[in-house]
Order: sequence, then C-alpha cells, then structure tokens
Amino acid sequence: MISTKVTKIENYRDPKSDSWSAIKKTQVDLAKTPLALQPTQYIRASWEKRPYGETDSLKFATVHDSKEIAFHLEWYVPVRHERDAVAIAMPITGNPPLITMGMRDAPIHMLYWVEREKNVRSTIAIGIGTTRPGKNVGQTGVANWENGVRQIVLTRKLGQAEETAPLVAGMTTMFAIALWRGANDERAGLKAYSITWKELQLGASGGQND
Repeated sequence: MISTKVTKIENYRDPKSDSWSAIKKTQVDLAKTPLALQPTQYIRASWEKRPYGETDSLKFATVHDSKEIAFHLEWYVPVRHERDAVAIAMPITGNPPLITMGMRDAPIHMLYWVEREKNVRSTIAIGIGTTRPGKNVGQTGVANWENGVRQIVLTRKLGQAEETAPLVAGMTTMFAIALWRGANDERAGLKAYSITWKELQLGASGGQND
C-alpha cells in the first residue's frame, strides 16, 4: 500500500472530508485473535463459547505531506460504544512477530484510539501483556459514527526517534491493525486483527492537489 503524498495534511484530519474521496481505499481483512493465546485460563474458559473479533474487514487509506501522516479507517460496527477502539501497529526495529505483539529485541509501536478518551495514545509492546506508554509523536484522532459505520483518522508526525516507529517520506515499512468492539466487552487480546504485516510505502515525490 502507498501513503499518497499530498500538499496539506490539514485537509485530511476529518474522516468525512471530501479530500479522502480521491484517495484509494484498500480492504484489510481481519480475524479474531486465537483464544489459546489469551493470558489466563479464566479468559480462555469464559470466552470459549462467546463470539468476539467478528469484524472481518475494514477499509484503509493513508496520505502524508512529508511532515505528518494520516490514516483513514472505516468499518461496520452496529452499536456505538464508549469502549470501541482501534490501533495501528508498526515495527520499531527488526521484524516483530505480530501474533505475540513483538518481542524484546523487536518492539512494536502503536497509535491507540478509544472512543471514551480525549487523546490518542502512543504505546510500546515487546510481547503479550507488555504494553506501556510510548513517546509523544504528535498523535491525534478524529472519529465519526453514523448508521453503523465508524470512520476515524489517526495522525502522527513523521521522523525517526528512539522507541518510535520510523516514518520518513520515501521509505517502506510495515503496519497492522487491531480493532475492539466495546459493546461486546472486547479488550486487551480479545479483538480482531489483520493477522500479518502489510507493506506500507510513503510516497516521496509529487503531491496531490487538495
């Protein structure tokens, strides 16, 4: 996938902005996380016969202006809930195993949004159950829900810094997505996710007129 170079990221902060209509949206397939990987026997037993992670896909698009990057996500969620949440994960170094949320020598950096919070979190993970606060990367989020359709734009500054996923115009990296339905009491490892890393290339030249 390509993050399209644009002239002004400001025109893309609103998920309902007409500017997004000219940007290609790609379907990203999702699946529920394996129950066997949940951290406790209590969780595994209590969710064995309960449905979770039922969002099977979402639409994804991204743009950048060489200073900031914006990610547009859209998916169906029948009931709006204050604990609805989504995260975009990227590797900091190496090739982290996604299914275990990274490892000590290959950490993962995430932008995490939840409906009830005012701010988008920057977080770090080096394995299941290790999530902790990460450095501020100027992250923001604007969300909308209407007639069962959730749209959100997450943004962060480009650049390279310690304990952050490097993002620079012209580079190629990877990303993954995790999604929680609040109305179904999904949290932590109980979620839908994109299973494998997806390639992401940041366009280096040109610039779509806004």
